[in-house]
Amino acid sequence: MSKFLELMESNAGGGLARQLAMAEYLGSHEWEVNTQHGRVDFGRKRVHPIQILGTENTADGTWMWAWANTQSGLPEQVTAYSGHLRDHGAAEGIPELAKGRFRMEHVDGHAIALACSGLVGRLPYYRGPYDGGAVYFYVLEAPAQVAAPVDVARASRVIQQLISGFELHHERSVAAFLVGEGLYVEANEAGLLARWPHGDEMRVDFDANGRVARIDAQASQRPPAKSPWWKFGG
Repeated sequence: MSKFLELMESNAGGGLARQLAMAEYLGSHEWEVNTQHGRVDFGRKRVHPIQILGTENTADGTWMWAWANTQSGLPEQVTAYSGHLRDHGAAEGIPELAKGRFRMEHVDGHAIALACSGLVGRLPYYRGPYDGGAVYFYVLEAPAQVAAPVDVARASRVIQQLISGFELHHERSVAAFLVGEGLYVEANEAGLLARWPHGDEMRVDFDANGRVARIDAQASQRPPAKSPWWKFGG
């Protein structure tokens, strides 16, 4: 198994969880990037610092890391994270991270951003399309709910998207995702049992090939909230 695939299996689930939360935060939006100042404006006063990851070229099917795009004149402070990923790739023998430009035969920008998300602090990313390609960048200083651990309903959605969207080993990827969300995860003969602190549970069963066979998400029956003693009337 390639080391890039190991990164995907370790980080894609957590990355997808952040993407779902980011989509809810943005809703219907526009986007405008200032590469020299390293900021994106999503409208409605939602301005965030960014770190540019790289670009897809749809004409020739190649990916170029931001650190390698010297002709663009990007400031070093805007490409710092991509440089850190380059150094990690060189140290760990991951050519997809260490090579400045390569043909996207087995990966694309989404896979790259998800695989690297765990190496940059579980940040959400954004794909900004333009004529001939797209720029990918991580969004910094997003609201707390974007980075918050998933609830049982969102965990189920993440797993479904994870196994349908990527060719990954289901059991390893799901286990990495649930553990990464800070849940108590127990392995049994059928698969995995994840428990939330407030009592929610999720059972994920796998077949003989380690592929997801069933997801059973159970929300706990919490007692209704009581009105505070100072609230009078109906």
